[in-house]
Amino acid sequence: METLKFKSEKIVGRQNEVIQLQDSLNELKQGKGRTFFVSGEAGIGKTRLMNETTAYMEKQGVRTVKVYCLPHENTDSYLPFTEILKHIAPGQPLIPRHEEEKHVSIDEAFLIYKSGVLIAHTSKKDRGLDSDVVAGMFTAVQDFIKDSFGDKNLPTSGLRKLEYGDMNILIEHGKNVFIAGLLVGPTATKTVFRDLKSVVSLIEKDYESVLEKWDGNMAKIKGTETILKMLTGKDYPIEKLMDKNMLDAERLRVFEHVLNIVTSVSKEKPLLLFFDDLQWADPSSLQLLHYLSRNTKDYPVLLCGAYRPEELVPTSLGKTHPLKETMQLMSREQLVTNISLDRLKQEDTADLVKGIFAHSFNPEFTKRLHQETEGNPFFTEELLRAMVLDGVIYRHNAVWEAKDISKVVIPTAVKDMVMRRINVLDPECQEVLKYAAIIGQIFRFQTLAKTVGKDEKALAELLEKIENQGIIYSEETVLGFNHAKLQEVIYESIPKYRRNIMHKETAQALEELNQENLTGVAIELTYHYQQAGIPEKTVEYALLAGEVAEKKYTPAEAVQHYTTALTTLGKMKTTPENKQNQLKTADRIAYMYYITGDWDMGMNYIYLVGKLAKETKNQTMLAESYRNMGMIHIDTADYDKALLIFMIIPQ
Repeated sequence: METLKFKSEKIVGRQNEVIQLQDSLNELKQGKGRTFFVSGEAGIGKTRLMNETTAYMEKQGVRTVKVYCLPHENTDSYLPFTEILKHIAPGQPLIPRHEEEKHVSIDEAFLIYKSGVLIAHTSKKDRGLDSDVVAGMFTAVQDFIKDSFGDKNLPTSGLRKLEYGDMNILIEHGKNVFIAGLLVGPTATKTVFRDLKSVVSLIEKDYESVLEKWDGNMAKIKGTETILKMLTGKDYPIEKLMDKNMLDAERLRVFEHVLNIVTSVSKEKPLLLFFDDLQWADPSSLQLLHYLSRNTKDYPVLLCGAYRPEELVPTSLGKTHPLKETMQLMSREQLVTNISLDRLKQEDTADLVKGIFAHSFNPEFTKRLHQETEGNPFFTEELLRAMVLDGVIYRHNAVWEAKDISKVVIPTAVKDMVMRRINVLDPECQEVLKYAAIIGQIFRFQTLAKTVGKDEKALAELLEKIENQGIIYSEETVLGFNHAKLQEVIYESIPKYRRNIMHKETAQALEELNQENLTGVAIELTYHYQQAGIPEKTVEYALLAGEVAEKKYTPAEAVQHYTTALTTLGKMKTTPENKQNQLKTADRIAYMYYITGDWDMGMNYIYLVGKLAKETKNQTMLAESYRNMGMIHIDTADYDKALLIFMIIPQ
C-alpha cells in the first residue's frame, strides 16, 4: 500500500477560527489569560484546529502542553492535571504533602510456614529490635498461629491481630505461609493491610510448587527474604478521615497548589494548556479547570478544551453531564469563549482533496464525495483512503487521477472504511492493533509488549509500520490512535468472547508490571477485569480505586468506583462475606454523598445500609444508619424527624 499522510498541509474551512485563536497571542503577550472551548461532532476537526494553534503558538515562544481525557467510565481523579505537572513541574506531586505528616511502619516481619517453621525474618534498617525481644515475639506468634489458624475449615487467607506487650502484630495467612508484621505507629492503614496480603499472595504464587510439600530445605525458597523486605522498606502515611470541613479545605489546597505552579511557569514563558476530549474529564478536573480559568485572567495562560457536544448526555442518575454543568457556571462568569465547528462546505472539501493529492479532481467527484461524507473531514479522509485502496483514485504519470465516481459503489459506513485500511496490514500488525485497542485510546509501549508477548525490538518494528500508515502516533513514553474512531472501530471488530480474554491478559500484564504500585493502575485494572467478566477482581480494584479517590479528596470519583464495586457484588453469588462487603461499600457511598451535601442520594444509601445491616444482623451498622439518617434531618433543619429517628435507634 502506498503511504499517504492524508492530511492537507493547510487546514481548510477553519480560517476564522484559526485567526480567533491565534489572536489570543496578543493578550498572552500583555500578561492576560483566556479560555476557549472548541466543540463539534466526532471527526469534525477539533484536534486538527488545536494542533494548528499549538504549532503556531510554539513558534511564537509559547510553551504548550496537550493532555487527553480518557473514555473509561470511571476515570482517575485529576488525570489531565497529573499529566500536565509531569511536563511543566516534574517531580511535583498533585496532592501537596502536609508539613507534619505522621507515618506508621512495619519494623519486624516474619515469614512462617504452616507448620510453624520460620522461613525468613527481616527488620527495618537501623530500627530493628533487640534479638531477645524478637525471639520472644516469634514464640508468641507461633503460639498464636496454632491457636487461631488451626481450624481446617478456615478460609485460605485472612488477617489477625496479636497484642504483644504494648506492641501490635498483624498476621496475614495464605494457603501455606503466614506473615507476621510488627506495627509501629498509632494505627494500621488500609495500605498496610493490602501490602501484607499482596506479599503473601506473591510468595504463594512464586513458590507454589515448593510450598505445597516443603521439606524444610531453605535453598528451595531462596529469595523470600528479599520479597519480605518490601514490607519493612517503606513508611505508610496515616490516612485522615475525610469530613465536610476537610473536603473543602483540602480541595482548595490542591487547587491553590496547581494554580501556583501554573502561574509560576507562565511568568517564565506564556503557557497554553490543551485538554482534548474534555467530555470524558472527571468532575474534579473540571472543577479545577474552572478554578484556573477564574484565577489566571491576569497571567499569560491560555486554557483550551475540545469536546463532542453529542456526548453531553445526563448521567445514569439523571443528573446534568459534569462538563455541561461546568460550562454553564463558567459562562455565567463570562470566563469562556465557545467556538463551534460546522461541517465543511463543498468548496472546502475540494480544498481538502487538493491539499492531500496536490491535484484537483473534476467537480462531479468533489460533489459526490461531499454528499457521501456530509462535510465531515475525518470521514472524507477515510473515504479517500478507501478509494486509493480500491483503485478508484490512482497514479497516472506521477499524477493522482480519479475514475468516474458515478459508477463506483462507495462504502457509506466509517467502520467499513477503517476496516479496509486495517485489513491491508500484515496479520502481525493487525494483532498488535487489536491489543492496543483493548488497552485504550492511549497506551504504553511496555504494557503492549507484555500483553502481546513480543520482545521490544520486534514490537517497535511493527509499531513503526502502523505509524507510517497514519493509524497511531508516538509521544515520548506513550502511544495513541490518531483518532478516537480508529480505536473504537478496531475494538468493535473483535468478537466479544475474544475481547474478554484480551482484557484479562491486559489486566494481568498491568498487575505484573505494577506490582509495587497497584494503586496507580487500580482504575485501569477495574475496567479490564470488568470487561473480562471477572467480578472478584473487579470488586477488589474498584474498592482500591475508591480509596485512592478518597485520599485525593474527590468524593464524586470515589462514588463512581464504589458504585462499580457495589453493582458487581450484587451480581455475584450471595454469601455472608459478599453481604458484608456490600454493607461496607454502601456505607462508604452514603458517606461520600453526605459530606458533599447530596442529602437525597445520601439518604437512599443510608436506607440500603440499614437494610443490609438487618440482613447481616450487624447491630452496630444498623444503629449507625439510624444515627446518620438523624444527622441528615438535622442538617436539613427537619428536627422533628431527627428526634423520631434518634428515639428508635437500636440499643
